[in-house]
Amino acid sequence: MARDVTRRRLLGAGATIGMGSIAGCSGSGDPETATETADPTSTATTQTTDQSETTTEGPEEQEPVADGSGLIPAAYVVTKEDGEIRAYNGQTLAVEYSGSAGADDGRVLQETFDALAAGSVTGGRVFIRRAEYTPDRQLDLTSSYTEVRSDFARLTFQDHPRDDGESQTDFAIEPGDGSTEHVTIQGLVLDGNKDARTSRTRTADVRANVSHVTFRDCVVFGGKSVDGDGGYGIGEDNDADHVTIDNCIVRDSDRHGYHTSAPHLRIVNSTFLNNAKETGDVFDLAATDAVIANNHFEGNGHGIKIDDADRSGGNIVITGNVFVDNYLPDIASGQVEFADTTVDSVTISDNTFILPDIDAGETSAHVLFSSDESLGSVRIRNNHFEGGGPNALTWFRETGRKLRTLVVEHNTFERIPHDVGLLASAERLLVRDNLFDCSGGGGSLTIKECSSGVVSGNVSYDASIDVQSDLVVERNHEL
Repeated sequence: MARDVTRRRLLGAGATIGMGSIAGCSGSGDPETATETADPTSTATTQTTDQSETTTEGPEEQEPVADGSGLIPAAYVVTKEDGEIRAYNGQTLAVEYSGSAGADDGRVLQETFDALAAGSVTGGRVFIRRAEYTPDRQLDLTSSYTEVRSDFARLTFQDHPRDDGESQTDFAIEPGDGSTEHVTIQGLVLDGNKDARTSRTRTADVRANVSHVTFRDCVVFGGKSVDGDGGYGIGEDNDADHVTIDNCIVRDSDRHGYHTSAPHLRIVNSTFLNNAKETGDVFDLAATDAVIANNHFEGNGHGIKIDDADRSGGNIVITGNVFVDNYLPDIASGQVEFADTTVDSVTISDNTFILPDIDAGETSAHVLFSSDESLGSVRIRNNHFEGGGPNALTWFRETGRKLRTLVVEHNTFERIPHDVGLLASAERLLVRDNLFDCSGGGGSLTIKECSSGVVSGNVSYDASIDVQSDLVVERNHEL
Protein backbone atom coordinates (compact mmCIF):
# COMPACT_ATOMS: atom_id res chain seq x y z
CA MET A 1 0.00 0.00 0.00
CA ALA A 2 2.02 2.91 -1.32
CA ARG A 3 2.21 6.17 0.61
CA ASP A 4 0.43 9.02 -1.19
CA VAL A 5 1.91 12.23 0.23
CA THR A 6 -0.42 14.62 -1.53
CA ARG A 7 -3.51 12.69 -0.46
CA ARG A 8 -2.37 12.53 3.15
CA ARG A 9 -1.68 16.24 3.30
CA LEU A 10 -5.09 17.08 1.88
CA LEU A 11 -6.80 14.80 4.36
CA GLY A 12 -5.76 17.37 6.96
CA ALA A 13 -8.13 19.78 5.23
CA GLY A 14 -10.94 17.25 5.26
CA ALA A 15 -11.19 17.41 1.50
CA THR A 16 -10.80 13.95 -0.05
CA ILE A 17 -12.26 10.49 0.18
CA GLY A 18 -11.06 8.29 3.02
CA MET A 19 -8.61 5.40 2.92
CA GLY A 20 -10.51 2.18 3.67
CA SER A 21 -9.31 -0.72 5.76
CA ILE A 22 -8.65 -3.76 3.58
CA ALA A 23 -9.30 -7.34 4.72
CA GLY A 24 -6.24 -9.53 4.96
CA CYS A 25 -3.86 -6.68 5.94
CA SER A 26 -2.43 -7.18 9.40
CA GLY A 27 -0.93 -4.55 11.68
CA SER A 28 2.24 -6.50 12.53
CA GLY A 29 5.63 -5.35 11.34
CA ASP A 30 5.61 -2.55 8.77
CA PRO A 31 2.16 -0.87 8.83
CA GLU A 32 2.46 -0.33 5.07
CA THR A 33 3.09 -4.05 4.35
CA ALA A 34 0.26 -6.53 3.75
CA THR A 35 0.48 -10.19 4.86
CA GLU A 36 -1.42 -12.69 2.71
CA THR A 37 -3.36 -15.59 4.24
CA ALA A 38 -2.76 -19.12 3.06
CA ASP A 39 -6.36 -19.64 2.04
CA PRO A 40 -7.76 -16.71 0.03
CA THR A 41 -11.34 -17.90 0.62
CA SER A 42 -11.20 -17.31 4.36
CA THR A 43 -9.95 -14.60 6.66
CA ALA A 44 -8.35 -15.23 10.03
CA THR A 45 -8.06 -12.66 12.77
CA THR A 46 -5.25 -13.41 15.22
CA GLN A 47 -5.22 -11.97 18.75
CA THR A 48 -2.16 -12.46 20.95
CA THR A 49 -2.35 -12.32 24.74
CA ASP A 50 0.41 -12.79 27.31
CA GLN A 51 0.67 -16.62 26.95
CA SER A 52 -2.06 -17.70 24.51
CA GLU A 53 -3.17 -17.25 20.94
CA THR A 54 -6.75 -17.46 19.70
CA THR A 55 -7.97 -17.66 16.15
CA THR A 56 -11.44 -16.60 14.98
CA GLU A 57 -12.74 -17.60 11.57
CA GLY A 58 -14.23 -14.76 9.55
CA PRO A 59 -16.61 -14.67 6.57
CA GLU A 60 -15.54 -16.06 3.23
CA GLU A 61 -15.14 -12.58 1.73
CA GLN A 62 -14.99 -9.04 3.17
CA GLU A 63 -15.40 -5.91 1.09
CA PRO A 64 -13.12 -2.89 1.62
CA VAL A 65 -14.72 -0.37 3.99
CA ALA A 66 -14.25 3.42 4.06
CA ASP A 67 -15.11 4.79 7.47
CA GLY A 68 -15.85 8.30 6.15
CA SER A 69 -14.80 10.00 9.39
CA GLY A 70 -13.94 13.73 9.34
CA LEU A 71 -14.54 14.18 5.63
CA ILE A 72 -15.67 17.35 3.86
CA PRO A 73 -15.93 16.74 0.10
CA ALA A 74 -14.88 19.80 -1.88
CA ALA A 75 -14.56 20.84 -5.49
CA TYR A 76 -11.40 22.75 -4.63
CA VAL A 77 -9.07 22.99 -1.63
CA VAL A 78 -6.92 26.13 -1.27
CA THR A 79 -3.73 25.94 0.79
CA LYS A 80 -0.61 28.02 1.50
CA GLU A 81 2.50 25.89 1.83
CA ASP A 82 6.17 25.97 0.79
CA GLY A 83 5.90 29.64 -0.24
CA GLU A 84 3.01 28.98 -2.63
CA ILE A 85 -0.75 29.37 -2.68
CA ARG A 86 -2.33 26.35 -4.38
CA ALA A 87 -5.86 25.38 -5.37
CA TYR A 88 -6.20 21.59 -5.59
CA ASN A 89 -8.93 19.88 -7.57
CA GLY A 90 -10.91 17.98 -4.94
CA GLN A 91 -11.51 15.02 -7.27
CA THR A 92 -8.16 14.55 -9.04
CA LEU A 93 -5.90 16.18 -6.40
CA ALA A 94 -4.16 18.03 -9.22
CA VAL A 95 -3.01 21.61 -8.62
CA GLU A 96 -5.34 23.67 -10.80
CA TYR A 97 -4.19 27.19 -9.85
CA SER A 98 -1.07 28.36 -8.03
CA GLY A 99 1.21 31.31 -7.43
CA SER A 100 3.52 32.98 -4.97
CA ALA A 101 2.11 33.13 -1.45
CA GLY A 102 1.00 36.67 -0.66
CA ALA A 103 1.55 38.28 -4.06
CA ASP A 104 -0.84 35.97 -5.91
CA ASP A 105 -3.40 35.28 -3.18
CA GLY A 106 -6.10 37.42 -4.79
CA ARG A 107 -5.59 35.97 -8.27
CA VAL A 108 -5.65 32.32 -7.18
CA LEU A 109 -8.71 32.77 -4.97
CA GLN A 110 -10.59 34.55 -7.77
CA GLU A 111 -9.63 31.89 -10.34
CA THR A 112 -10.94 29.23 -7.97
CA PHE A 113 -14.25 31.04 -7.47
CA ASP A 114 -14.58 31.59 -11.23
CA ALA A 115 -14.12 27.87 -11.85
CA LEU A 116 -17.30 27.15 -9.88
CA ALA A 117 -19.29 29.27 -12.32
CA ALA A 118 -17.58 27.92 -15.45
CA GLY A 119 -18.10 24.20 -14.89
CA SER A 120 -20.81 22.01 -16.41
CA VAL A 121 -22.45 21.88 -12.98
CA THR A 122 -22.92 25.26 -11.29
CA GLY A 123 -21.50 25.76 -7.83
CA GLY A 124 -19.82 23.45 -5.37
CA ARG A 125 -17.68 23.78 -2.28
CA VAL A 126 -14.34 25.53 -1.82
CA PHE A 127 -12.40 24.74 1.34
CA ILE A 128 -9.78 27.34 2.29
CA ARG A 129 -7.27 25.98 4.78
CA ARG A 130 -6.36 28.11 7.77
CA ALA A 131 -3.64 30.67 6.97
CA GLU A 132 -3.48 34.41 6.36
CA TYR A 133 -4.25 35.43 2.78
CA THR A 134 -3.71 38.99 1.52
CA PRO A 135 -5.94 39.63 -1.53
CA ASP A 136 -5.05 42.75 -3.47
CA ARG A 137 -8.37 42.94 -5.29
CA GLN A 138 -12.11 42.60 -4.89
CA LEU A 139 -13.12 38.94 -4.73
CA ASP A 140 -16.37 38.08 -6.54
CA LEU A 141 -18.46 34.97 -5.96
CA THR A 142 -21.08 34.59 -8.72
CA SER A 143 -22.15 30.93 -8.79
CA SER A 144 -25.35 29.62 -7.22
CA TYR A 145 -25.44 26.59 -4.93
CA THR A 146 -21.99 27.44 -3.60
CA GLU A 147 -20.32 27.07 -0.22
CA VAL A 148 -17.04 28.68 0.79
CA ARG A 149 -15.92 26.95 3.96
CA SER A 150 -12.83 27.32 6.13
CA ASP A 151 -11.30 26.48 9.48
CA PHE A 152 -10.92 30.26 10.07
CA ALA A 153 -8.60 31.31 7.27
CA ARG A 154 -8.00 35.06 7.51
CA LEU A 155 -8.41 37.20 4.40
CA THR A 156 -6.67 40.53 5.09
CA PHE A 157 -7.59 42.77 2.17
CA GLN A 158 -5.09 45.25 0.78
CA ASP A 159 -5.92 48.59 -0.76
CA HIS A 160 -7.27 48.09 -4.28
CA PRO A 161 -9.22 49.97 -6.96
CA ARG A 162 -12.98 50.02 -6.74
CA ASP A 163 -14.61 47.71 -9.28
CA ASP A 164 -17.79 49.80 -9.51
CA GLY A 165 -19.99 52.11 -7.54
CA GLU A 166 -18.86 54.53 -4.88
CA SER A 167 -17.61 52.00 -2.32
CA GLN A 168 -14.50 49.89 -2.28
CA THR A 169 -15.79 46.35 -1.74
CA ASP A 170 -13.61 43.42 -0.68
CA PHE A 171 -15.67 40.21 -0.72
CA ALA A 172 -18.78 40.42 -2.93
CA ILE A 173 -21.54 37.95 -3.71
CA GLU A 174 -22.62 39.02 -7.19
CA PRO A 175 -25.46 37.99 -9.51
CA GLY A 176 -24.27 35.63 -12.24
CA ASP A 177 -26.36 35.18 -15.40
CA GLY A 178 -29.09 37.35 -13.95
CA SER A 179 -29.21 36.07 -10.36
CA THR A 180 -27.33 34.08 -7.74
CA GLU A 181 -28.97 32.04 -5.00
CA HIS A 182 -28.16 29.63 -2.19
CA VAL A 183 -24.67 30.75 -1.14
CA THR A 184 -23.08 29.99 2.24
CA ILE A 185 -19.91 31.57 3.64
CA GLN A 186 -18.74 29.62 6.70
CA GLY A 187 -15.73 29.93 8.98
CA LEU A 188 -13.94 32.81 7.24
CA VAL A 189 -12.26 35.78 8.92
CA LEU A 190 -12.73 38.84 6.70
CA ASP A 191 -10.43 41.72 7.71
CA GLY A 192 -11.26 44.98 5.93
CA ASN A 193 -7.89 46.42 7.00
CA LYS A 194 -9.17 49.86 6.06
CA ASP A 195 -7.71 52.27 8.59
CA ALA A 196 -5.79 54.25 5.98
CA ARG A 197 -8.31 54.25 3.13
CA THR A 198 -10.15 57.34 1.95
CA SER A 199 -13.06 55.75 0.02
CA ARG A 200 -16.29 54.33 1.33
CA THR A 201 -15.75 50.69 2.12
CA ARG A 202 -17.61 47.40 2.49
CA THR A 203 -15.73 44.40 3.86
CA ALA A 204 -18.41 42.03 2.53
CA ASP A 205 -21.30 42.83 0.22
CA VAL A 206 -24.47 41.10 -0.95
CA ARG A 207 -25.44 42.56 -4.31
CA ALA A 208 -28.80 43.00 -6.04
CA ASN A 209 -30.54 39.89 -7.42
CA VAL A 210 -28.81 37.66 -4.88
CA SER A 211 -30.95 35.59 -2.52
CA HIS A 212 -30.73 32.93 0.18
CA VAL A 213 -27.29 33.93 1.44
CA THR A 214 -25.88 32.78 4.77
CA PHE A 215 -22.85 34.02 6.70
CA ARG A 216 -22.17 31.43 9.41
CA ASP A 217 -19.33 31.22 11.98
CA CYS A 218 -17.56 34.20 10.35
CA VAL A 219 -15.64 37.15 11.80
CA VAL A 220 -16.08 40.38 9.83
CA PHE A 221 -14.28 43.55 10.91
CA GLY A 222 -12.32 46.63 9.90
CA GLY A 223 -14.83 48.38 7.65
CA LYS A 224 -13.50 51.91 8.04
CA SER A 225 -12.69 55.09 6.13
CA VAL A 226 -10.63 58.10 7.04
CA ASP A 227 -13.63 60.39 7.59
CA GLY A 228 -15.20 57.88 9.98
CA ASP A 229 -18.60 57.48 8.33
CA GLY A 230 -18.15 55.26 5.28
CA GLY A 231 -17.20 51.80 6.54
CA TYR A 232 -19.58 48.84 6.47
CA GLY A 233 -18.92 45.39 7.87
CA ILE A 234 -21.49 43.65 5.65
CA GLY A 235 -23.21 45.71 2.99
CA GLU A 236 -26.35 44.84 1.09
CA ASP A 237 -27.98 46.26 -2.03
CA ASN A 238 -31.64 46.65 -2.86
CA ASP A 239 -33.26 43.57 -4.43
CA ALA A 240 -31.21 41.17 -2.32
CA ASP A 241 -33.40 38.86 -0.26
CA HIS A 242 -33.43 36.09 2.35
CA VAL A 243 -30.16 36.81 4.16
CA THR A 244 -29.06 34.99 7.33
CA ILE A 245 -26.32 36.02 9.76
CA ASP A 246 -25.69 33.09 12.11
CA ASN A 247 -23.09 32.81 14.89
CA CYS A 248 -20.89 35.58 13.48
CA ILE A 249 -18.85 38.38 15.05
CA VAL A 250 -19.20 41.76 13.31
CA ARG A 251 -17.05 44.48 14.84
CA ASP A 252 -15.11 47.71 14.38
CA SER A 253 -16.91 49.22 11.40
CA ASP A 254 -17.37 52.95 11.65
CA ARG A 255 -20.79 53.35 9.99
CA HIS A 256 -22.83 50.11 9.87
CA GLY A 257 -22.04 46.69 11.19
CA TYR A 258 -24.55 45.37 8.67
CA HIS A 259 -26.31 47.58 6.12
CA THR A 260 -29.54 45.72 5.40
CA SER A 261 -31.98 46.00 2.51
CA ALA A 262 -33.44 42.50 2.16
CA PRO A 263 -37.19 42.05 2.80
CA HIS A 264 -36.52 38.86 4.76
CA LEU A 265 -33.77 38.66 7.39
CA ARG A 266 -32.65 36.24 10.06
CA ILE A 267 -29.92 37.47 12.43
CA VAL A 268 -29.26 34.95 15.19
CA ASN A 269 -26.63 33.90 17.73
CA SER A 270 -24.22 36.66 16.68
CA THR A 271 -22.13 39.37 18.37
CA PHE A 272 -21.92 43.01 17.25
CA LEU A 273 -19.18 45.12 18.88
CA ASN A 274 -17.88 48.67 18.46
CA ASN A 275 -19.75 49.61 15.28
CA ALA A 276 -21.37 52.94 14.33
CA LYS A 277 -19.42 54.98 16.85
CA GLU A 278 -19.94 58.24 14.95
CA THR A 279 -22.96 57.71 12.73
CA GLY A 280 -25.17 54.99 11.32
CA ASP A 281 -26.29 52.00 13.38
CA VAL A 282 -25.47 48.38 14.06
CA PHE A 283 -28.00 47.53 11.40
CA ASP A 284 -31.03 49.19 9.89
CA LEU A 285 -34.07 46.92 9.61
CA ALA A 286 -35.36 48.20 6.30
CA ALA A 287 -36.99 44.80 6.16
CA THR A 288 -40.49 43.51 5.69
CA ASP A 289 -40.05 40.44 7.90
CA ALA A 290 -37.14 39.82 10.26
CA VAL A 291 -36.14 37.66 13.22
CA ILE A 292 -33.42 39.06 15.51
CA ALA A 293 -32.77 36.45 18.20
CA ASN A 294 -30.14 35.50 20.79
CA ASN A 295 -27.54 38.09 19.77
CA HIS A 296 -25.17 40.22 21.85
CA PHE A 297 -24.82 43.94 21.10
CA GLU A 298 -22.24 45.91 23.07
CA GLY A 299 -20.37 49.20 22.79
CA ASN A 300 -21.93 50.31 19.52
CA GLY A 301 -22.77 53.96 18.95
CA HIS A 302 -26.32 53.17 17.91
CA GLY A 303 -28.20 49.92 18.30
CA ILE A 304 -30.84 48.46 15.97
CA LYS A 305 -32.88 50.89 13.89
CA ILE A 306 -36.29 49.96 12.47
CA ASP A 307 -36.56 52.11 9.36
CA ASP A 308 -38.59 50.81 6.41
CA ALA A 309 -39.69 54.03 4.76
CA ASP A 310 -39.35 52.43 1.31
CA ARG A 311 -41.65 49.50 2.20
CA SER A 312 -44.95 49.01 3.96
CA GLY A 313 -46.18 46.22 6.18
CA GLY A 314 -44.12 43.44 7.62
CA ASN A 315 -43.44 41.84 10.98
CA ILE A 316 -40.32 41.99 13.15
CA VAL A 317 -39.42 39.88 16.18
CA ILE A 318 -36.57 40.96 18.50
CA THR A 319 -36.14 38.36 21.23
CA GLY A 320 -33.58 36.86 23.57
CA ASN A 321 -30.90 39.47 22.91
CA VAL A 322 -28.51 41.32 25.23
CA PHE A 323 -27.98 45.06 24.63
CA VAL A 324 -25.16 46.72 26.60
CA ASP A 325 -23.96 50.35 26.31
CA ASN A 326 -25.13 51.05 22.77
CA TYR A 327 -25.46 54.85 22.83
CA LEU A 328 -23.94 58.19 21.89
CA PRO A 329 -24.02 60.80 24.70
CA ASP A 330 -24.47 63.83 22.45
CA ILE A 331 -26.83 62.41 19.81
CA ALA A 332 -30.33 61.06 20.44
CA SER A 333 -29.96 57.30 20.25
CA GLY A 334 -31.74 54.13 21.21
CA GLN A 335 -30.56 50.59 21.71
CA VAL A 336 -33.67 49.85 19.63
CA GLU A 337 -35.00 52.80 17.64
CA PHE A 338 -38.17 53.24 15.57
CA ALA A 339 -37.49 55.72 12.74
CA ASP A 340 -39.70 56.42 9.71
CA THR A 341 -41.37 53.02 9.83
CA THR A 342 -44.83 51.77 8.91
CA VAL A 343 -44.23 48.18 9.94
CA ASP A 344 -47.35 46.15 10.80
CA SER A 345 -46.04 44.60 14.01
CA VAL A 346 -42.93 44.54 16.19
CA THR A 347 -42.46 42.26 19.18
CA ILE A 348 -39.64 43.07 21.61
CA SER A 349 -39.55 40.28 24.19
CA ASP A 350 -37.24 38.55 26.66
CA ASN A 351 -34.29 40.88 26.07
CA THR A 352 -31.84 42.45 28.53
CA PHE A 353 -31.06 46.16 28.10
CA ILE A 354 -28.21 47.78 30.08
CA LEU A 355 -27.02 51.39 29.92
CA PRO A 356 -24.85 53.44 32.28
CA ASP A 357 -26.32 56.40 34.13
CA ILE A 358 -26.18 58.95 31.32
CA ASP A 359 -26.43 62.65 32.18
CA ALA A 360 -26.69 64.25 28.75
CA GLY A 361 -28.87 66.77 26.95
CA GLU A 362 -29.97 64.24 24.33
CA THR A 363 -32.07 61.14 24.91
CA SER A 364 -30.12 57.92 25.29
CA ALA A 365 -32.87 55.36 25.62
CA HIS A 366 -33.29 51.63 25.62
CA VAL A 367 -36.24 51.92 23.23
CA LEU A 368 -36.58 55.16 21.28
CA PHE A 369 -39.63 56.11 19.20
CA SER A 370 -38.68 58.88 16.78
CA SER A 371 -40.97 58.08 13.85
CA ASP A 372 -43.39 60.51 12.23
CA GLU A 373 -45.17 57.63 10.47
CA SER A 374 -48.26 55.71 11.53
CA LEU A 375 -47.28 52.35 12.97
CA GLY A 376 -49.07 49.08 13.53
CA SER A 377 -48.73 47.16 16.78
CA VAL A 378 -45.73 47.24 19.14
CA ARG A 379 -45.48 44.76 22.01
CA ILE A 380 -42.77 45.20 24.65
CA ARG A 381 -42.90 42.18 26.95
CA ASN A 382 -40.79 40.35 29.54
CA ASN A 383 -37.69 42.54 29.15
CA HIS A 384 -35.22 43.79 31.76
CA PHE A 385 -34.20 47.47 31.50
CA GLU A 386 -31.44 48.97 33.62
CA GLY A 387 -29.82 52.42 33.59
CA GLY A 388 -30.33 54.97 30.82
CA GLY A 389 -30.34 58.61 29.89
CA PRO A 390 -32.93 61.34 30.47
CA ASN A 391 -35.66 58.90 29.39
CA ALA A 392 -35.23 55.13 29.47
CA LEU A 393 -38.31 54.32 27.39
CA THR A 394 -39.69 57.17 25.32
CA TRP A 395 -41.83 58.29 22.44
CA PHE A 396 -39.54 61.01 21.18
CA ARG A 397 -41.99 63.09 19.16
CA GLU A 398 -45.54 63.74 20.20
CA THR A 399 -47.35 64.86 17.04
CA GLY A 400 -47.93 63.77 13.47
CA ARG A 401 -48.34 60.01 13.86
CA LYS A 402 -50.43 57.31 15.45
CA LEU A 403 -49.62 53.90 16.84
CA ARG A 404 -52.42 51.38 16.43
CA THR A 405 -51.65 49.27 19.51
CA LEU A 406 -48.95 49.59 22.16
CA VAL A 407 -48.50 46.92 24.83
CA VAL A 408 -45.92 47.32 27.63
CA GLU A 409 -46.24 44.44 30.08
CA HIS A 410 -44.29 42.22 32.46
CA ASN A 411 -41.08 44.28 32.20
CA THR A 412 -38.69 45.33 34.95
CA PHE A 413 -37.17 48.81 34.94
CA GLU A 414 -34.42 48.93 37.59
CA ARG A 415 -31.84 51.53 38.61
CA ILE A 416 -33.38 54.10 36.25
CA PRO A 417 -31.47 57.31 37.06
CA HIS A 418 -33.99 59.77 35.59
CA ASP A 419 -37.52 59.49 34.18
CA VAL A 420 -38.84 56.20 32.86
CA GLY A 421 -40.05 58.06 29.78
CA LEU A 422 -43.03 59.02 27.65
CA LEU A 423 -45.71 56.89 25.95
CA ALA A 424 -47.98 58.80 23.58
CA SER A 425 -50.38 58.72 20.62
CA ALA A 426 -51.50 55.11 20.77
CA GLU A 427 -55.04 54.31 19.67
CA ARG A 428 -55.08 51.36 22.09
CA LEU A 429 -52.73 51.17 25.07
CA LEU A 430 -52.03 48.47 27.64
CA VAL A 431 -49.45 49.11 30.38
CA ARG A 432 -49.65 46.42 33.04
CA ASP A 433 -47.69 44.37 35.54
CA ASN A 434 -44.42 46.28 35.16
CA LEU A 435 -41.95 47.19 37.90
CA PHE A 436 -40.49 50.71 37.83
CA ASP A 437 -37.54 51.50 40.13
CA CYS A 438 -35.99 54.95 39.74
CA SER A 439 -32.72 55.08 41.65
CA GLY A 440 -32.50 58.87 41.33
CA GLY A 441 -35.83 59.29 43.10
CA GLY A 442 -38.91 61.00 41.74
CA GLY A 443 -38.73 59.65 38.20
CA SER A 444 -41.97 59.29 36.28
CA LEU A 445 -43.64 57.56 33.36
CA THR A 446 -45.83 60.02 31.44
CA ILE A 447 -48.74 58.70 29.34
CA LYS A 448 -50.76 61.05 27.12
CA GLU A 449 -52.60 61.50 23.79
CA CYS A 450 -53.89 57.92 23.86
CA SER A 451 -57.44 57.19 22.66
CA SER A 452 -58.22 54.27 24.95
CA GLY A 453 -56.50 51.76 27.16
CA VAL A 454 -55.68 50.35 30.57
CA VAL A 455 -52.88 51.11 33.02
CA SER A 456 -53.05 48.43 35.68
CA GLY A 457 -51.11 46.33 38.15
CA ASN A 458 -47.83 48.25 37.96
CA VAL A 459 -45.50 48.64 40.95
CA SER A 460 -43.32 51.75 41.32
CA TYR A 461 -40.38 52.35 43.68
CA ASP A 462 -39.41 56.01 44.00
CA ALA A 463 -41.31 56.58 40.77
CA SER A 464 -44.74 57.65 39.61
CA ILE A 465 -47.09 57.12 36.67
CA ASP A 466 -48.60 60.33 35.29
CA VAL A 467 -51.63 59.47 33.11
CA GLN A 468 -52.88 62.48 31.09
CA SER A 469 -55.44 60.64 28.93
CA ASP A 470 -58.89 59.25 29.69
CA LEU A 471 -57.80 55.66 30.38
CA VAL A 472 -58.70 52.98 32.87
CA VAL A 473 -56.19 53.29 35.72
CA GLU A 474 -56.42 50.78 38.55
CA ARG A 475 -54.49 48.63 41.03
CA ASN A 476 -51.19 50.46 40.58
CA HIS A 477 -48.93 50.72 43.63
CA GLU A 478 -46.29 53.31 44.52
CA LEU A 479 -43.83 52.24 47.22
